[in-house]
Amino acid sequence: MVKFPKRIISSLLFLTASEQRVQKSDPKRFSQPACAMMLLNIAFGLILGGIWSTTYHVTWVLWRSLLDHWAVFPSAVCGLVMVFVLYRQSAAALIEPLTGKSRPARWIGLTMLAVGVYAILNYSFRQSNPDWPTQLPQQWSWLWPRPICRVLLLAPVWGAWSMVVLGQFHRPGDRTDPPAKYFAETVSPIASAACLSVPLAGSLLLLNFMSPWRHFIPPAAAVAAALAAGTLIVRQRGEISRKTLLATNFMTQLGFLVAYLIVR
Repeated sequence: MVKFPKRIISSLLFLTASEQRVQKSDPKRFSQPACAMMLLNIAFGLILGGIWSTTYHVTWVLWRSLLDHWAVFPSAVCGLVMVFVLYRQSAAALIEPLTGKSRPARWIGLTMLAVGVYAILNYSFRQSNPDWPTQLPQQWSWLWPRPICRVLLLAPVWGAWSMVVLGQFHRPGDRTDPPAKYFAETVSPIASAACLSVPLAGSLLLLNFMSPWRHFIPPAAAVAAALAAGTLIVRQRGEISRKTLLATNFMTQLGFLVAYLIVR
């Protein structure tokens, strides 16, 4: 039986390692990934939110004097970290049908994707910060960060859920790689439903500064991206695989971020 700390490491490997590294691993280590994958992506969301907040505070003097938009630098840094560090394998899997195996084409595709993420975050930021700061004491204000930091926390969690749920609708076949087969087959419907409660409850709570009907749109878009876009990705590739799971993760995050941009 795989112990939980090892499941965290295995989930990190499944999410971030190269294809060769994952294929060389024992595929059984990727079984029962739901809880570990959710926790790992919560950590990634906290990292992104922390990067945005830190960059914001460190560079505010520069952009206040040179630019009239306070989100330029933190949005750019988060876009780069998201595409080229934390979710590089997911982003590469998403654009692979367009770029093929060509390394230059892949780098161009990843760069364009990073620019797209930057644009979404940049234009999503509200200088008015409608419900920030709160009346919490200063030492507890980190519990209620800026709206954009909350969005950065929620997006990876939705991405994790999309990987967990995809195997409920598309069963592994003969061409499914062993790591993805163990990943998808060992997630129960109950675990998948339980995992949905985490990003859904988080979205309804952390986005409650929006109009009553609007704060339902980003989570609805994430669910649609996970199920509809995930299905299209699986059909386009012909089988569920690690790459389809990773691509669905990034596509779901994009769906959530774009929906927030539209209704913010």
